[in-house]
Amino acid sequence: MKRIVSLLLIVLISMSVLTVLAAPSVTNQATVGDIEVPTVEGDETIPEEVAEEYVALINVHDARDGSILHEIGKQIKDAEKGNKFSDEKLGEVLGEEYEDQKLIQLFSIDTKKDKIKDNKIVLGDYIVNGDGTYTIENIRVVDLKDGRITMRIDIATVTEDTELRLVQLKNGKWVQADHVRVFNGYITLQLDVNEDDGSVWAVTVGKSPVSPPTGEEISVIPAVLIALAGFGIALTTKKYLAHK
Repeated sequence: MKRIVSLLLIVLISMSVLTVLAAPSVTNQATVGDIEVPTVEGDETIPEEVAEEYVALINVHDARDGSILHEIGKQIKDAEKGNKFSDEKLGEVLGEEYEDQKLIQLFSIDTKKDKIKDNKIVLGDYIVNGDGTYTIENIRVVDLKDGRITMRIDIATVTEDTELRLVQLKNGKWVQADHVRVFNGYITLQLDVNEDDGSVWAVTVGKSPVSPPTGEEISVIPAVLIALAGFGIALTTKKYLAHK
């Protein structure tokens, strides 16, 4: 009996570790992908390689002390749990409807004023050099259509089946963002370069742990039953051979 209890505990601990590892984590930082730019002359694409020259995505771990992003990060952390992010505090910070959510990203987005300003954006032909720098040829300044760009945010743990929420802090209130699409490994969102510059964004998912490669939920009970069945078969076989 003791051996059965010990095996059960080992299986439960192992599955708990797998569950934690499979769940999306706020420590997996988001990065900027391609930027789609609608202009009055037609749509343009700023490739991922040079996207950071136009917008800066600042993850909460890199937030400057005293910034809004840094202060919000502190509100969601729990000093009693090693100052780690606490999902239990999401309801207090974001609102009651997020009490059953898990935080996977918290970041702010700043536009680079030398590239985007007053509803205008600097575009051209992008040539990436061998040393990682780039050159823009045929530079021109064009008007942004409706003052918006569409950004791709790379988040490796999301899939098309992820029930994801993207919320933004606007005028002191958290509001759910519109025009958000979820793909395998990234999301897209619309950014108003005038109103949303410097905004803080939070990405949350339901608390049920989801495995990133398959999107299937991990269940502990079937694994325990299978392990116990295997142990029972092995024990029965051992007794049978002993009495044979």
